[in-house]
Amino acid sequence: MSEEKPSKIRFKHKFEYFIVEHLKSLALRASEKSLNRLQAIIFSLLYHVFRVQREVVDMNFNIAYPDLKNPQREELIRANYQWTAKVATEILRMDRWKNRTAEYVSFHNLTVLDEALTENNGIILVSGHFGHWEMIVPSLAEKGYQMYIYVGEQSNPLVNAMHNTTRASFGAKTIDRGSSARFEFMRILKKQNVLAMLVDQNDRKTDMFVNFFGKLAAVTRSVAGFHLARKSPIIVCYCPFVENRVEIHFERVNYQKTGDKTQDQINITQAISDRIEHFVRKYPEQYFWMHRRWRTRPADDPDFIY
Repeated sequence: MSEEKPSKIRFKHKFEYFIVEHLKSLALRASEKSLNRLQAIIFSLLYHVFRVQREVVDMNFNIAYPDLKNPQREELIRANYQWTAKVATEILRMDRWKNRTAEYVSFHNLTVLDEALTENNGIILVSGHFGHWEMIVPSLAEKGYQMYIYVGEQSNPLVNAMHNTTRASFGAKTIDRGSSARFEFMRILKKQNVLAMLVDQNDRKTDMFVNFFGKLAAVTRSVAGFHLARKSPIIVCYCPFVENRVEIHFERVNYQKTGDKTQDQINITQAISDRIEHFVRKYPEQYFWMHRRWRTRPADDPDFIY
């Protein structure tokens, strides 16, 4: 990883920050009725007015659910935009849950995490852009776990700093992208802490591809590499909205060991991808389908998708 230069603050960044800051203030003060109204407005803008990333969403559903026909297909896409509006507003009002995440979050199979910690090798906690992923690390931090989260910098540095401040207020520590991140990861795991990261987005610099919904997707080698180097357990979690609460589930990742480093990296990463696909299939409307997941193509499947 190369060291990232500080992003130059532009007028566009300041304007976007102004909008986000005021939306955050509105979401924090809103009653449940007003919050529902705000979500409805955001949904309408995304789905009806601007049709944000609609071509990408359609293509992703073509790949993931090729046999799904209208009207079921359109109903699912509509529900996905509704989820997008919901998670956006819930992220804006995360500050509301400081010191009271237990009122909002339920844990399932938390013993998986506790048992893995007894191995004294730290934990690599992985998830995807699913449900209310932003609540995973803060809620665990409030329960007393030493949580670190690797965050890819957003395009707007001001908004990025705002989100990192919110995460830190719950007791979570963030690791920014840069040349020192890899050494920081090893230090965190050596101290038997929990390193969390999202691993479901396209990696344009990788040469590794695994199956995701029946099509090869570019993935990072990092998680498998750290596991093999440190023997740190890998735990995948998913966090769907269930009515007005977030349910966080934990599963340990198991894979077939071969003794061949490259093959083991593939097997580990495929096992992670399989678990992410499993819970996306359970709640397909709660996944970030706006991302160009299959953008980078392997040499034997070079066809441009998006």
